[in-house]
Amino acid sequence: MRRFWFTLGAMLAIGTGTAQAQGYPNKTIRIVVPYGPGGGVSLLAQQVGQKMQELMKQPVIIDNKPGAGGMPSCRSIR
Repeated sequence: MRRFWFTLGAMLAIGTGTAQAQGYPNKTIRIVVPYGPGGGVSLLAQQVGQKMQELMKQPVIIDNKPGAGGMPSCRSIR
């Protein structure tokens, strides 16, 4: 049991140091919407993206990819 707590503490200590070193997000944020532009979901995504851009100081792009039950939008995410 003592070995478990030691390993857990070491993992937390290592994980905390690497999390502080990263500047997230460091590139453009892309929100993929599986519906066409002008719909309710697209308008909501635009409002959320605008607020995210103000708060995070990073560009946010809304990418509408409608069709085929949302498959084009799922395949475009990396």
